[in-house]
Amino acid sequence: MIKKWKPRFRRQHKLPHSRVGKAWRKPRGTYSKQAHKKKFKGARPEPGYGQPRSVRGLHPSGLAERLVHNTADITALDPKKHCARIASGVGLRKRKLITESAAKLQIRVLNSVRSWHIAARKPAQKPPATEAKPAEAAKPAVDEKK
Repeated sequence: MIKKWKPRFRRQHKLPHSRVGKAWRKPRGTYSKQAHKKKFKGARPEPGYGQPRSVRGLHPSGLAERLVHNTADITALDPKKHCARIASGVGLRKRKLITESAAKLQIRVLNSVRSWHIAARKPAQKPPATEAKPAEAAKPAVDEKK
């Protein structure tokens, strides 16, 4: 079963006041349009938006996420039921090993080695040197008017 669509629940007064956060808070107030469930003020979280128990807590792909710290954790996963998320404390070297072993076992890794992460660690390459021009060609022509 696939997860159902649900609207974004926008907090009251988020737009005019930047100090108000994005996180949902129940609207209170006698004159609050959102508290009175006016349609033009947006949807509110209600029990009807809940997901079926069979898909609660799953990744949008339909697989259950499992946190992985090393290659031994990968071998315990089932590729048809689980996808892996590498822990944040795992370094780049071990992250590469985990992604390689996951590829062999055909397990999906949600946050594998990113190309931008690798590129950031490489030293900056110097641009190729241009050919030096002769000194005479570099000097501007001077008019000799007296």
